[in-house]
Amino acid sequence: MPEFTRVQFIQLALLLLAVPVQYLLSRSSSENFRQYELKRVFTDIGELNSYLSLTGWLKWCRSLLEHLRKDQPDDSPPPEVLENQKVDNGFFGSSTEPRAPRPPHVKFRVGQVFKHKVHGYRAVIIGWDETAKAPKDWLDKMHTNRIDLRTLPNYSVIIDTRDRLTPQIAYVPEENIELVENVKIMHPLVEHYFEQWDGAQYLLRPWLRKVYPQD
Repeated sequence: MPEFTRVQFIQLALLLLAVPVQYLLSRSSSENFRQYELKRVFTDIGELNSYLSLTGWLKWCRSLLEHLRKDQPDDSPPPEVLENQKVDNGFFGSSTEPRAPRPPHVKFRVGQVFKHKVHGYRAVIIGWDETAKAPKDWLDKMHTNRIDLRTLPNYSVIIDTRDRLTPQIAYVPEENIELVENVKIMHPLVEHYFEQWDGAQYLLRPWLRKVYPQD
């Protein structure tokens, strides 16, 4: 069996890499989702030198196959993350009833980007309720020691996949939100809710603007 030179091995590795990358891109219909998938492909590569051996390359290929088979979060999700992202009965900021007039005590707006004060992830607001609107068992679990959080405005948000690898939606009390500037969010649902990012915040799509006409 002929021996590969270092350059030949790199060329072969890149050719082999092209196949799974093309597969992932073919599954993705939006730019955000393609960026998300590509991030997953390259997350485990690390420094290139560690993969310039047959053993190292095979190890990475096995890791890639695991990514193709199932989603794996980069760490444990915060407690506010909705385990079941299907929302019913208008829970978790999902009601389509227009929020107008806008209550003056609701501090933040749909489309604003923030950093979670406790868990540190970045996210963008996709909806809000004047007070927490969720199933009682969920509220009892999330806010056992802080009943007052139920009376604050609560916000439905999508979390940046650079902070939580698996796409996640959360429901966050107002006091845990700290706005940040010049940050775009990476998540496959961004284009569903927003038309574009204007450099400061996201601009709502017409259907979402009808729900939040004053945001």
